[in-house]
Amino acid sequence: MSRKRFYFSEENVNYLKEHYRNTLNADLAKTIGCKISSVENKATRLGLKKDKSFIAEIARQRSSDPSHPMRKYHFKKGHNSWNTGKRQSEYLTPEAIERTKATRFKKGQKPHNHKPVGHERITADGYREIKTAEPNVFKLVHRVVWEKQEDDVFQEVKRFIKVDTDIRHKYPRMFIRKRMTILVGKPN
Repeated sequence: MSRKRFYFSEENVNYLKEHYRNTLNADLAKTIGCKISSVENKATRLGLKKDKSFIAEIARQRSSDPSHPMRKYHFKKGHNSWNTGKRQSEYLTPEAIERTKATRFKKGQKPHNHKPVGHERITADGYREIKTAEPNVFKLVHRVVWEKQEDDVFQEVKRFIKVDTDIRHKYPRMFIRKRMTILVGKPN
């Protein structure tokens, strides 16, 4: 059995370019007089694409059709699973239960995508975040750096206050302000 190749005329190509975005391939093939695969291949070579709204509309129509083949696999509202309320031993053999133990999580086992403390990521807004604690506590990197700087300043201030036993220093603000200026820079 020999296969005949279909050759697109200039008129067919123009029709395809004009109607491909919003027409089913089966309808195009019927109109042009070729196989569906010929329409698909020619559209690919021409760089034609279906309109996204057209695809969504067709998918919506097909999924709402009660006779659609996938309908029998959808759960209906209020559906109860066949193993609801049953123990594993009621619907699995002892050998099957033993086989499932190999793939279960062990106590203390971490998932394959676990990230250690110190891992950095970029948010959808483009900010860098760093993992600071378990489980999954992320903080902005610039904030962590700022907190570290502030902590250094407060440690200096604490050190001064502990060392300063002179009662004449009733208000050590001037010293603290000078010290912070040295450590951080001029306050605004």
